Amino acid sequence: MKITFFPFMPCCDTGSSRVRAYWLARHLAEKGIDAQAAYHGAPPDNLDNVLDSDILVFQKTYSEP
Repeated sequence: MKITFFPFMPCCDTGSSRVRAYWLARHLAEKGIDAQAAYHGAPPDNLDNVLDSDILVFQKTYSEP
């Protein structure tokens, strides 16, 4: 299973959604789900903004039945 996560509102993104996209993809990959973060620009340097609840919601929304 492959997941691509697109952060919301990239046109007015301050960087936090890029960080979120990167972290969600990374954590899903650690759980065995092939995930790819899609964001504008290079991977962010500040990777401290992920929330466990975001990962759970993301997995519930996009995981296979």
